[in-house]
This record gives sequence, C-alpha cells and structure tokens, in this order.
Amino acid sequence: MVIRNMQYGNSTPYYVDRGSQSTLVTVTNAQTGQTLYRRYINFANQTAYTVSIINDGSGISLFTLTDMPCNYRNSGCLRAVNLSSNSGPVDIFLSGYGRIFQRVGRFDSTGYLSINQGTYRASVSEALPCTSNSSVIVANDYAECNNTRIAIMDTTTFNLMNTVSYTLYIIGMAYQFPALQILPLESDLVY
Repeated sequence: MVIRNMQYGNSTPYYVDRGSQSTLVTVTNAQTGQTLYRRYINFANQTAYTVSIINDGSGISLFTLTDMPCNYRNSGCLRAVNLSSNSGPVDIFLSGYGRIFQRVGRFDSTGYLSINQGTYRASVSEALPCTSNSSVIVANDYAECNNTRIAIMDTTTFNLMNTVSYTLYIIGMAYQFPALQILPLESDLVY
C-alpha cells in the first residue's frame, strides 16, 4: 500500500517506482475496504506521473498525466486540468494575463505556459462564446465577451516561482456539492 486514507482535494509527493513496468493500481474505500477501482497502468522508466482519482459520473476512475520539469530559467510553467465530471468546457483566467486557457474540456489537460514569477489570482468560468482574447473582460465575479456574461465559479491565489512546474486542477461539481474549485499544486519534481 502506497497511500492510506487519502482525502478529497489532497495530494501526495511523488513515489519512486524503479523501471518500466505495468503496475496494478487499486483504489479501495478506506472505511469499508470495498474495491472501487482496479487497473494496470504502464509507467515508463525515467518518467514522472500524476494519477488523480476522480468520480467520472458513473463511478471511480483514474486520470493519469505525464509531468515535466520546467525548463525556463526566468519563469515558471503552468498548465490546467479539468477533472470536474459535470462542468463542461471551462476557461481559466490569470491576473495580469487575462484568459490563459480556453475551452478546457472535461477530463482534459492543457500544455504548459511560461508565466513570470509572482503571486497570481486564478479564476475559472464556463467557457465563453468567443475565441478572441482581446474581446474578453474579466471582473471579480464574472467574465464577459460578445455581450455574454458568465459567472466566475471559483477563484484562488497562489505563488508561482521560476523554474517550477504548477498545475491548476479544476475539481468538484459545477453548481452542485462539492462545489467546483481550483486546486493549484506545485510539482516537487526533481530530475
């Protein structure tokens, strides 16, 4: 057993698994011992992964991402992952940058962007109907374009450092409980 009593919205450090191999990953209910999910995952040698446990609407599933170190000296690396089972596509906004990711689909991830070191406010909304970022207006509680105003569903503040990779995880449920939220995680990945 690698992880015990994992709570909603929490994360762990990386665990080292030597060599390239297919590993059986089993998720069980900590209280009852019931097996919720079993699947083999192929882990390649010298590659880092994040495995997220999600409720895909029909039960527990796993979402696997390949993680990369940030190769920028004068900025950090930022990506987003939409793990909400009912949100549909979302747009993500970053203070000082505007809309940085658009139409991030359910159970989808973006590539990494180079972002300057600093403290940022990240927000998430349903996807706006426009593709041009120049026509997007972002306020504290809404985003707007083409005379369509959409409520911001969550906002968080986080620090971003040079040469470090970050992921903005969109978790929870749109307009339901547990509420949709942005979970910013810093990678402790070291090569």
